[in-house]
Amino acid sequence: MWTFWLLSTGIAGMWLSARHWWGWLISAGSEGLWMAYALKTHDHALFLMAIVYFVVNARNARRTWKDRHEAV
Repeated sequence: MWTFWLLSTGIAGMWLSARHWWGWLISAGSEGLWMAYALKTHDHALFLMAIVYFVVNARNARRTWKDRHEAV
């Protein structure tokens, strides 16, 4: 059941990132939740995947925010 809630936060972040730079932050936060879940279930591969996705989402948030503010 938890995985469906975690999945929904990730999907919401991806959906919002198409229009809002802060959608990437929601996705990054979702990966933090996935990391906690992975630690709880002792799933090391899932933990590593969540770290990589967190880095990508954080990078995209920074890049999108920077591009938006440089254009103004």
